[in-house]
Amino acid sequence: MLITFVDDLGVAAEHEDEVDRLIVELEKMGFVLTKEGTFAEFLGIQHNKTDNHEFTLTQQGLIDKILTSTDMQDCRPNHLPTAQTTLSSDPEGEPMCEEWNMKSIVGMLLYLSGNTRPDIAFAVSQVCRFTVNPKQSHATAVKTIIRYL
Repeated sequence: MLITFVDDLGVAAEHEDEVDRLIVELEKMGFVLTKEGTFAEFLGIQHNKTDNHEFTLTQQGLIDKILTSTDMQDCRPNHLPTAQTTLSSDPEGEPMCEEWNMKSIVGMLLYLSGNTRPDIAFAVSQVCRFTVNPKQSHATAVKTIIRYL
């Protein structure tokens, strides 16, 4: 099955010529369309069909980008995305000393949690609250999520 992304419309069909015919028909109706590529290219989400006729969605490219951006490609894996204690504002804590941009990394984690990784949604929502004035404890919480991924 070929899945193609056309402007703000996703179209799935068995064969590419079916998508092309649909585009031609819509253009005859006055729509101006451009064929932009696959869902994976547009959204960064890969989809795979299993033998059970189920689909799995992954964003390995985004996970790799997060690992590279935080220089954690060789980190030790973690089995949980968050600590067992609630993340707090930590007003007296040490300022974040990491080289990476907290808002950028948390934004990527938020996109990931909303699309293909709901298992990290709670942990990401916790760190989202502290992107304005992050402390080292907040950066550590982000790294815990990254090690889980």
